[in-house]
Amino acid sequence: MEAEASDTMKLAVVDIDDTLLMGGRLSRLFWHFSLTFQRMGRRLQKVNGRLLDQLPEYDTVVILSGRDKHEIQFTQSQLRKAGIRFDKLICCPRKDLINKWKMSVVDSLDKENRIVWIDDIFEENLLKGALLQLHPNVTTIPPTRTALVKNGRSSELEWL
Repeated sequence: MEAEASDTMKLAVVDIDDTLLMGGRLSRLFWHFSLTFQRMGRRLQKVNGRLLDQLPEYDTVVILSGRDKHEIQFTQSQLRKAGIRFDKLICCPRKDLINKWKMSVVDSLDKENRIVWIDDIFEENLLKGALLQLHPNVTTIPPTRTALVKNGRSSELEWL
């Protein structure tokens, strides 16, 4: 929904990471380090032997993980190397959950006044269908960029 010049904008909702606060090379470097250290920590995890001994009693084993769905190959490999038999691994679609949460919060903020929501998620075309569900008073726009260049990877650590 485009904002018209005559509309009075009473409320602005602004995303923080990759929108209001932009990361440069050093920020990206530390973000990369955090991912590396997280994986290193996961490699040091040990199998719960008591639980592993109980799993053969079940016909089907589904592993539910809070890890992001982008970590599924790493997690499958980690489980197989540990000798854990499973039928299905389900990882968390964190980015989808966060985007839906943001939409519900913005939609519930104010039904009487115009809302401008500025977020880097609007640079992607993935949300078009979901945006139809927003209240008509909500105008969505991507952020205008400074000299920093976005490399297509979000720096929001909640995606980890």
